[in-house]
Amino acid sequence: TVLTFDWENEEPYEKAVERLIEEGKLMDALAISDRFLRDGASDKLLRLLIEREESHQSSGILQGYHGSRIRSTSWQYCLRLKDKRLAAELALRCLHRWELDAALDVLTMCTCHLPED
Repeated sequence: TVLTFDWENEEPYEKAVERLIEEGKLMDALAISDRFLRDGASDKLLRLLIEREESHQSSGILQGYHGSRIRSTSWQYCLRLKDKRLAAELALRCLHRWELDAALDVLTMCTCHLPED
């Protein structure tokens, strides 16, 4: 399927992204979202990407040479979430798998955007 770009009508791209999400093709959905949707990837898609990467991490799928653990990069998706409360919840659940600097960046972003209550 060839997609032609139309700035005025995002609906075909939104439908394509939803279909790809349903098919489990999250990286393809992310690529189309970033390229063709004005607001980029939805929080739903970013949350699914974070959860999938973290589930692969916990099951041991993401391993480097000689069995060493590969650090999670899901923090990059967390920074992109529009819902900062969701970002904070996911960060607290996942930060033990992130590099320290990445975890601090995400937590700092969350504290700057969440109301004090």
